[in-house]
Amino acid sequence: MIKLLSQIFIKNRQNISQRNMRLSYLKLIGFCGIALNILLFAAKLMINTKSNSISIFADALNNLSDAASSILILIGFKVASKKPDKAHPFGHGRMEYVSALIIAFFILLMAFKLATSSIEKLFLNIAAEFSYISVIVLIASIAIKLYMYSYSKHYGKLLSSASLKASSIDCLGDSLATLGALISIIISNLTDLNLDGFFGLLIAGFLTYSGIKTLMDTIKPLLGQAPSLEFVQKITDIVMSHDDIKGMHDLIVHDYGPGKVMISLHAEVAKNKDLIAIHDCIDSIEQRISDELDCTAVIHMDPVDADDSVVNELKKSITQIVKNYSKNLSIHDFQIKKGTNHTNITFDVIVPFDFEIPDDRVLNELREAIQKLDPTLIPLIRIEHPLS
Repeated sequence: MIKLLSQIFIKNRQNISQRNMRLSYLKLIGFCGIALNILLFAAKLMINTKSNSISIFADALNNLSDAASSILILIGFKVASKKPDKAHPFGHGRMEYVSALIIAFFILLMAFKLATSSIEKLFLNIAAEFSYISVIVLIASIAIKLYMYSYSKHYGKLLSSASLKASSIDCLGDSLATLGALISIIISNLTDLNLDGFFGLLIAGFLTYSGIKTLMDTIKPLLGQAPSLEFVQKITDIVMSHDDIKGMHDLIVHDYGPGKVMISLHAEVAKNKDLIAIHDCIDSIEQRISDELDCTAVIHMDPVDADDSVVNELKKSITQIVKNYSKNLSIHDFQIKKGTNHTNITFDVIVPFDFEIPDDRVLNELREAIQKLDPTLIPLIRIEHPLS
């Protein structure tokens, strides 16, 4: 359905930009969510007057809150698509994460309301009334919600939308809630068991789990999570595909929302190379990252003694000392400055956040190991932690 509607409502598809195409799809999906949830709310409210089922009534209210969530998603998409301004120079893309966060709170609120209503139903022991129209409407509702789950999950992944991913989890929870209401009505009709409140509690538990999971998944990008290993590898492959680049480090990824990612890194280049040629190489790398990964790149050039055999041999020895100390450590920015009676060695050591040895102890023990290699070496070591 989404594909068909996109062909009808998204005009001039050949000339529209990728970013505007994404926004058009998100708006279309949002409007579909509003329409389908209002339809389900009206149908369940109608049959609840005959069934007197707390599960169906709660499910109807849930559909109404889902319609409100869809409106919230549309507002989030609209704000997120605004151009950068003086107050927000990196754009408003994180508003999608904020709207997903609010949806997570909606899910938790609905879980709480459903749980309290279900407990009340258990104490009052009021049985739901059976009707064939209720069964038909509930089966149709399950099918519609599973379809909404399917397209929300598909387009959430395709369009990198946290809001749609959160909405897909909500749709799956809704389909289970409706299934619980259906099962409770059927069992109540066939037996003397009144499971309406019991199923309501089960569904409330699932919605609580889904809400907390959505909440945690949304908070991570807002706080600033590390980029995926796959994304880091793509950047590394692009940078290191150029012969003039001898190494790279200090990669930082700033996520300001889908399609609004900025990265910065240090690229090691031979210090005796022509500066203009190296600058052109860096420009081409930045442009390629922009074209292939849809993000802005800023690259700092670090000159190194790539062709100095003495420096390379010493760097190899120091690297081996660090690896012998721990295979989890690595170095970069290796520089030497020769004096009359000693040689200063400057380099950074990358220490994982969960490394078992304190930073100051790492510094002292590496200094001792290097000076055992050669007492004239003065190691000036800086500790860094991985940024990606």
